[in-house]
Amino acid sequence: VCSLFIRQFVANSNMFPYNAEHVLKPYWKGRYNKEKINSYDFVEFDNLENENKIIVKKEKKSCIVEIHKTVLKIDMDGNKVGEEDFFTYKIGNNYFLEGTIECGSVFKPFIYADSIEEGKYDHNAYYNSGSYNVYYGNKLVATIKDHNGGQGWGTITYDQGLYHSSNVAICNLLDQGYVTKDVLTEKLNDLGFFQGDTMDGLTCSSSINAYTRKNAGRLEYLTTGFGQGSTVTPYQLLKAYSVFGNDGKTVQPHIVDKVVNPETNKVVYQATPKYSKQIFSTNTISQVKDLMLGVIEDEQGTGKIYRLDNDVRMIGKTGTGQVVENGGYSTTLYMHSFVGIAPYDDPQVVMFLTFKSGDSYAQYMPNIVKQTMNEALQVVNRYNAKNTTAVDQSCTLDSYTNQSVNYVKSKLESKSLNVQVIGNGGSVIEQYPLARS
Repeated sequence: VCSLFIRQFVANSNMFPYNAEHVLKPYWKGRYNKEKINSYDFVEFDNLENENKIIVKKEKKSCIVEIHKTVLKIDMDGNKVGEEDFFTYKIGNNYFLEGTIECGSVFKPFIYADSIEEGKYDHNAYYNSGSYNVYYGNKLVATIKDHNGGQGWGTITYDQGLYHSSNVAICNLLDQGYVTKDVLTEKLNDLGFFQGDTMDGLTCSSSINAYTRKNAGRLEYLTTGFGQGSTVTPYQLLKAYSVFGNDGKTVQPHIVDKVVNPETNKVVYQATPKYSKQIFSTNTISQVKDLMLGVIEDEQGTGKIYRLDNDVRMIGKTGTGQVVENGGYSTTLYMHSFVGIAPYDDPQVVMFLTFKSGDSYAQYMPNIVKQTMNEALQVVNRYNAKNTTAVDQSCTLDSYTNQSVNYVKSKLESKSLNVQVIGNGGSVIEQYPLARS
């Protein structure tokens, strides 16, 4: 069973430098050294004393500062222009549940999954990468390019297309008979995209499917395939990715595990996993997992910088989405995203990280992912160990060769097995009993 690990980050100096997207001049003039902060300048802090100011939102020429239980709205000169109760602001402005984004290439695995499910995908088929012309009749309306300026990588397989995160691969799959449009639309709806929902009583926003709107054409259909034009919420994307960890079904996210009466210690509410219908077959999920493993493990993969340092194999997908600004797409701001699922052999955690910034800040994402995923796996292992009530005497061991000693030890101990480690290396070289015994 794959858990959904939800963690919302606020700018933290231990993870990456603050920039003007997160920190602006406070309403007390002169508190910071810099009198003027230009976009994406680094900021040096004076003593914040006990006021704990955290920027949580920027709105045009003003920004939001959180101070204790009050949220203050200030203009660019640091003048207070309004305030709101912290709880009301947070509930009314939950980015995870309500924020809509053009998520970019993290959407691509769902196109591959549909093609495989329909029986139309060919792992050995080739296409010409680089650019793809879109015509309406005889009129050229757009040229879609791969992210390396349209240079592409020559003639490659569709598998390699996902490793490289090729937009042209998606256009070919959608436009050249590898996907049926109506079937894909049904699958995307089954996954929970483009529709509202609730999570533990909280409202989750809907989003826009651009290619089903009135007057939409082929271009909107193609761009949706690589996460542009149509929008999704972080909630929708995280829930949809759980299909790859739950054998073809999505799991309903929840944030409250249980409620215990403090006086009687009686559990008055216990959350139970809720699964969707079977959306993709076991075979389809296995193939897509292998493709996403290649994104991380293959040297061509855009996700190779996300490989975990503890020998746990993670599957995933990178994405860079354009950001709408002043009626058009920004040339300086992008939505940088990564979805990771680990471990590959027995998925336990789905993680989604996204933030808006210029290209220079994407370099901080791998460290955030590695740290958070490792912490999440440790939490899951401890949770499983705590909830183990009996030892399964018929336990069959997997192969743990080349995996992290610490990870394997914690996983086996969660099953109430006694683990003896011989040696002081970081990876498992041999095991006894042998795998499948």
